Amino acid sequence: MDTALARQFGIGVGPGVKARGKHIQLAPGLNIIRTPLGGRNWEYYSEDPYLVGQMVVPEVKGIQSVGVAACLKHFALNNQEQDRGTIDVYVDERTLREIYLPGSKQE
Repeated sequence: MDTALARQFGIGVGPGVKARGKHIQLAPGLNIIRTPLGGRNWEYYSEDPYLVGQMVVPEVKGIQSVGVAACLKHFALNNQEQDRGTIDVYVDERTLREIYLPGSKQE
């Protein structure tokens, strides 16, 4: 786990956002990787909710350190691309709290 690299990544993203005349970066994504077919897996850190939480925080701090806001997105249950505009996801409370939501907590 290289949190310093995650922060550097955030610092590197900021100037590109500013160069486009924007003030907010629509990232990072906090969802966990649950299937190799997930179309947004490239923007998520891991299948481990603890690791996601540990890596997202320094990225956000890096983005914000250069005067750009970070907009966290895809908190939970965004695991598939096929029919994603029409699918309705049902998950029990325990699964939601133990697997999907811990990534959004700052330690």
